[in-house]
Amino acid sequence: MPDRLHNFGRISAVDLPSAQQAKDFVQAVGDEAVFYKVGLELFMSGGYFELVEWLVAQRKKVFVDLACSSHNAMWEKNHARLAEPI
Repeated sequence: MPDRLHNFGRISAVDLPSAQQAKDFVQAVGDEAVFYKVGLELFMSGGYFELVEWLVAQRKKVFVDLACSSHNAMWEKNHARLAEPI
């Protein structure tokens, strides 16, 4: 394996409804995971950028996944969030 590649262990997806729930999850997982995927659902819920900054401050690696999928359930959930008052 090339030197530039590292073993980050487990990659955990924090596909949760809120940034606080994501933080609670990361704290519960502790050092079992170093790499986190943060997706569209959290982006739509608010507090996304603060969560990413918090993860980096916790010395975690972050994969930002804002890809729009064709999964109907995900689209319906995120469209419903757009309709919510701010």
